[in-house]
Amino acid sequence: MNNDPTTLTKILSGINNSLNIANKAMPLYKEAKPIFKTITNTYKNIKNNRNDLTNIIKLIKVKNAINNDLNKTKLIETPKLITNNTYSNKNNPTFFI
Repeated sequence: MNNDPTTLTKILSGINNSLNIANKAMPLYKEAKPIFKTITNTYKNIKNNRNDLTNIIKLIKVKNAINNDLNKTKLIETPKLITNNTYSNKNNPTFFI
């Protein structure tokens, strides 16, 4: 075994660095733990209700397609404004000069 004092210093310095990292990581883990729990619960719900969710997604896609078709037909069917040139501003009286 090596009784060199620098070896003990290196070991203690390594332990100190490890503890510093652990002191920083533990509060981060405690703050992020509810987020991980929410993610896992959401994943489980999606996995359990896969058929219902796919049906909902299909319905949303169909609804969007119908809305797009309706918007296209509205653009085509909208009548153009007919302007009537029988009334002009040539001989109209002007108030508030």
